[in-house]
Amino acid sequence: MVLAPPDPPAWGPASAEAWLQALLPTPVKRIEAAGGTVLLVGGDPGLVALRLNNAAVRVGLFAQKWWGARAVLVDESLVAVPWARIPADPDHAKAMLGHLIDAAIVARKARFFRCERCVTLRPPEWLHANRLGPAACQMCGREGDTSPA
Repeated sequence: MVLAPPDPPAWGPASAEAWLQALLPTPVKRIEAAGGTVLLVGGDPGLVALRLNNAAVRVGLFAQKWWGARAVLVDESLVAVPWARIPADPDHAKAMLGHLIDAAIVARKARFFRCERCVTLRPPEWLHANRLGPAACQMCGREGDTSPA
């Protein structure tokens, strides 16, 4: 018995990028990475990151690690879905990936903290690291200053 080769995936980075961007919170940043990989970051501050390459789409939480005065993006992958596993029907494909994107957004927002000075909900990378006392964001934190703004 000879098996027929599998059908090629209905989707790929080029064909899915536009509708994937529409599923992300605005604004959406598009970054071209090495090896033809495209990184899409949704939200400001960043909430969710998608990495699209020829093999799969990776859905992850947006995460940012500080290196000195520069910020470097590090996305934390939740799941990688091979293009061949994404339904060919556009509505089903959007629903499937939309649920994964929503889950990443909920997980990311669960890491936010409330600044005890300005009482604003901030992403974890905005936590002022060089101070003692209450949790303060980068906007409010000043080294050694624990008095109200």
